[in-house]
Formats: sequence, structure tokens, C-alpha cells
Amino acid sequence: MQKAVPLFAVVFAAALTLLGCGAFVDRLPSGQIPDPSPQDKFVTVDGIRIHYQEWENPGEDVVLIHGYASSTYTWKDVAPVLADHGYHVYAVDLKGFGWSDKPGDDRYAPEDFMECVNSWMDAVGLESAVLAGNSMGGFISALMALEHPEKVEQLILVDAAG
Repeated sequence: MQKAVPLFAVVFAAALTLLGCGAFVDRLPSGQIPDPSPQDKFVTVDGIRIHYQEWENPGEDVVLIHGYASSTYTWKDVAPVLADHGYHVYAVDLKGFGWSDKPGDDRYAPEDFMECVNSWMDAVGLESAVLAGNSMGGFISALMALEHPEKVEQLILVDAAG
């Protein structure tokens, strides 16, 4: 003989499911950062709004590129330390990640990300920089060094893909 599941158990399970799905979470408008810092900036590149963070210093320019399924958050502990040592630090959210636009009809191959980084550098006025990339960001940084060597002063690869 089967026992009936108590109604409170069904209601409790449904409530947990709804809470877990974010049904009661406030939604942010696209591209709106909940607690922006002075480092948070945006620039439009090829019609796509790209988010980046910048720590301005007179030292050498360093661009930090995150990996797949990540964002500038990857560098939250690294960027301030580099800035404290006098480097002019940029951490960029690739298109489709973090606070950057996520166009559904765009291409997301490594070569496309590399060209996005190249165009982003032009948009923010960077002629060349040290590129540091983690995981997929390392692959993108290496592609930049191959395709646009004049823009890559040094290359730092952290657990790079490719």
C-alpha cells in the first residue's frame, strides 16, 4: 500500500525549488553593475558594449584577460596588487561574459575574442601592453601575440588553454 505524501512536504519542496531558481531575486537591467567601483568602465567596440576595469598609474600597461565562464572577477585580488606596484592595470570582460554585452547572434570563437581584444585596445587607446591571460584568456593572449605582435610587449600565460 502506498502512503500519501503530506501536503506540507509538497509545498515545502515547491518553495525550495522556487527559491533555488531565483524566482524572488531582483533582476538587474542588462549591463548595470549593482555596486560599481571607480575602476568600472564601458566602451563600445564594433557595436558591442564592453566592460572593463582600470587602475590608472604611470607604470607599464598590463591587460588581464579572463578564462571561459569567467569575468574580471578572476583578477579581483591580482589587479589591485599590480596597481599598488605602479602598473597601469586593465581587466576586461570579454563579449558574452561578465558585464559586457552578450549578443546572441555574434561569433564566440577564440579568434573572434582575440579580434575583440584588439579592437578594445584601439578603443581605449592602448598601442601595446603586457597581456596576461588565464585559461581561455591565455589562448586569446597567445593569439594576440601571433596576430598582432606589435601590441604585445610581454606575454603571461596562467594555465593557458590551446
